[in-house]
Amino acid sequence: MQVHQRPIFRQRALHHHLYGREKDILPHFMALPVPVLLWLLFGLLLTAAALAWTTEIPTYTSGPGVVLSAQAASERLQLQQNSGTLALIFLPWEAHQRLRPGQPVQITLPAANLTLHSHIARILPEVISPATACTYYTTTIHQAPSPVTRPSVAALVPLGQQLSASVYAGSSLTAQVQTGFTRLANLLPGIGMLLGGQGAL
Repeated sequence: MQVHQRPIFRQRALHHHLYGREKDILPHFMALPVPVLLWLLFGLLLTAAALAWTTEIPTYTSGPGVVLSAQAASERLQLQQNSGTLALIFLPWEAHQRLRPGQPVQITLPAANLTLHSHIARILPEVISPATACTYYTTTIHQAPSPVTRPSVAALVPLGQQLSASVYAGSSLTAQVQTGFTRLANLLPGIGMLLGGQGAL
């Protein structure tokens, strides 16, 4: 009698086994535990907060101004005739406690298409009303409208010898004065109000 030997593994099972061995073995990545992710996020937040607290950026105040004539400089401000060309700038009165002689000033003079870098030479002690400021924009040649519309503090800024007072007297300009530094955190929404403006240097 003929005995049929049955294979131990059926053909389909053997094919499945061989096919599985031919597959590429991919690395198994384990997900990071939630506490580790939370600590990483906390570390990033601490780093960002430290940078915002230690990083300082300059603060500015700006306002209009006018090139003074030699007559106005000598008669109204008691300056010598050889003082060179000067500008009188008008800044918000609220900023007067942060203004000091020697602070850097950027002057933009549209009439000469120039941007100059200078400094505050002198700060006038009294409050300048819009009506008083208007008189500085008036020369013997023309009367320009005054852009000063509120009480201001006035400061003298030398423009150097490259500009002639006789040519540019009465010309309007804009000035930007660097008044100090503040921490970056003070500019973030909500943080500055929480700190009450502390950190301004």
